[in-house]
Amino acid sequence: MKFYPPSELPAMQELNAPESAEPARERGATLPQRVLLLLVCLALGLGAGFVGLHFTSSTAWFLAVPICLTIGWFFVADPTACTTTRASSKHDRPVL
Repeated sequence: MKFYPPSELPAMQELNAPESAEPARERGATLPQRVLLLLVCLALGLGAGFVGLHFTSSTAWFLAVPICLTIGWFFVADPTACTTTRASSKHDRPVL
């Protein structure tokens, strides 16, 4: 592992800046990937539900569907898509 002196750290941070300034939607999943993930999560939840129903005769196993969807949502959620792009002033109220 190589250690850099403090004088070189700003140069290293500048190298990382353009990548971190990239919008989240360009880094994140595309629409077809999101739809595929949705279908995979739905299939996993239904699979767990049917397996659990078969072995225990309890329909509570189908709660795996929203659980799988929630876990999948954490992987592709983009909170920056909910923010406005207009410039705000100190007098603007937050947009909910």
